[in-house]
Amino acid sequence: MSKSAPLHSARPALARGSGLPRWAVLALAVFAAVTAGCWRSARAEREALDHHPARQRVTWTEALARPLEGRVGPAPAPVLDYLARDNALEGYAARPAAWTPSAEERGAVERALRSLPPRVVELVEPRLVGVFFVEGLGTSGYTETVNEHPDGEEAAFIVFDRLVLSRTANAWATWKEASPFRPGPHRVALTIAPAGADDLESAFRFILLHELGHVVGATGRHHPSWRDVPRAGPFPFQDVSWAAQGTGFAPKVPLCAGAPRLRYYAQGDAVAPNDLLPREWSEISTSSFPTLYASINPFDDFADSFASYVHVVLLGQPWRAEVFTGGERVASYGNGITEERCRTKRELLRALLGP
Repeated sequence: MSKSAPLHSARPALARGSGLPRWAVLALAVFAAVTAGCWRSARAEREALDHHPARQRVTWTEALARPLEGRVGPAPAPVLDYLARDNALEGYAARPAAWTPSAEERGAVERALRSLPPRVVELVEPRLVGVFFVEGLGTSGYTETVNEHPDGEEAAFIVFDRLVLSRTANAWATWKEASPFRPGPHRVALTIAPAGADDLESAFRFILLHELGHVVGATGRHHPSWRDVPRAGPFPFQDVSWAAQGTGFAPKVPLCAGAPRLRYYAQGDAVAPNDLLPREWSEISTSSFPTLYASINPFDDFADSFASYVHVVLLGQPWRAEVFTGGERVASYGNGITEERCRTKRELLRALLGP
């Protein structure tokens, strides 16, 4: 999961001669003034967060001098303060707290880091200032950029919730893919690890690969900054599947027309009807998106494609989604990164990561 884009606003305007009663015009004027003040306050706080110590490279000079395994641990004070202020700005009451993995969990994390392909380590080592753990994050993982100068994103940090170390690989992947849909007769089950390696290490490695995809995507300029107004290329990877439209992005080939937008990690607040689940997976299987999660936005498209390429192509690990209706398997899908429909993305990733 990448950090959400900044809030963009326009000051409301009142037309002269609207025909409203004078009291209504005055009330609207007061509301407009208050609203404009709130927008200004939010914008000022966002600008302050952009210059927060957690997002300044100088804060991480010592960390960047250590090997990757030495950059892992409980979230330090600057990161906790940043998360709390960012949550407040976005309207969330949660205040994540630092969390220290147990010896067993720490071992799984270290083994996952050691299992990364050399090219991945080469790419992220100069850009990743830390991998931090908290409790109460509200999602599996979160990546935020670190600015070396006002218009550059030269590094990033990753924050994980302790829950990423509470499920084995296949259980976590299945739980995640169920999260956008309401309960019902249709369900999906994922396999991202063989039976003998369905453990915490395999789960964490895949989650880590997705967040490392955000680090590489943002710092490598493989898509525009998630802080900018959406814009077109030249971004060869983004241009395969996405078009900039006003203040957002839209798939060049619409998926599941008329369906609600999928919200991952929604759990009890899921809005997508259960009947939509088979349709979503069927349409994704013929699209330029390797996974359903990749269809959320251009940032997660790059990150999940990056994770898929490393996981399936470089590490030779399984990835399969099976759709069930009433207990009967009705469809089975592989990861599109190995299929002809995603050839352009696969070739771009091969140029970046190697065969």
